[in-house]
Amino acid sequence: MRELNRHILFDFVRKIGIATLLVFCFAAFSANTYSQTVIAFQGFESTPPANNWAFSNTGGAVSTNAGAADTPANQRIRTGAASFQVNNASATLNFANVTIPTGFSGVQVIVHLSSTSATTGNGADSTDTVSVSVALNGGAFPATPDITIIGGPTTSSNSRWSYNDTANDVTTAGTPITGTGTAGTNNGTIHSTLVINIPNGTTSVALQINAINNSTGEFWNIDDVTLQGFGPTAAPASISGQVTMAGGRGIQKVRVMISGGDLEEPLYALTNVFGYYKFENLTVGETYILEVTSRRYSFANPTLVVNLQDNLSGTNFIGELIQDGAK
Repeated sequence: MRELNRHILFDFVRKIGIATLLVFCFAAFSANTYSQTVIAFQGFESTPPANNWAFSNTGGAVSTNAGAADTPANQRIRTGAASFQVNNASATLNFANVTIPTGFSGVQVIVHLSSTSATTGNGADSTDTVSVSVALNGGAFPATPDITIIGGPTTSSNSRWSYNDTANDVTTAGTPITGTGTAGTNNGTIHSTLVINIPNGTTSVALQINAINNSTGEFWNIDDVTLQGFGPTAAPASISGQVTMAGGRGIQKVRVMISGGDLEEPLYALTNVFGYYKFENLTVGETYILEVTSRRYSFANPTLVVNLQDNLSGTNFIGELIQDGAK
């Protein structure tokens, strides 16, 4: 039905040509719903994105080595050509304080982590850790990290895991959690996607990641660090107008039909005693056809095509009484 309405719309435009009034409304948004937006991102690439999340570090390094001979293989880099890698070292990454844009909610910090080994007999152990902390509203980092990942339950666990997108380690800022790897390769819970939810109303977020391992065969790999949330976008809107005589007197009980856009089928309204009609809960950004019909009145321009960008009023029709015997 939706596809049929699109064909109807294009057919109307083709047939009525210049007789059609094409209305574009580019007013500012007056209400909000939400869609996900990346606020800041760090993928450790040589060419940073426009929303680059700046960082500094001590220890560790950005590397383009994908770990083709590792266990698991080719898991040092999640996307792109580089990641931040810690090998037999202690490293700290400090990400700059980023302002959260006005109107955002559901903000999250996401860190992607893999544990790889240059040999089949090595991997993360109980002395190898990664911790992730956020500082909110320009404050200090917490004494206890928000997320702590321990390589394994013993000093010889040799835990290794690939990147995946399953968020097994999720918390809210200020509520510390700990995850522990399982011995072997990609066994047990995979601690690859670490998520910290940021309370609504927070104005800024800074991030710190600490990683330590103690063997030349062990690698902590960090990639695609993201600050994201749900930002304001256009809400559903309405189209309204009036059907009148040439002198301005409203005409009641005239049928107005709207079709096209994302409607599965046309909607109808009857004008009230003053000639007014209104259609609500329409999707912004869609193009709709309005058509007026009456047995008692004729209309020189019975069809309007509307590209809806916000609440739209003044989509009016002017009718003329059909004289007896005129058809």
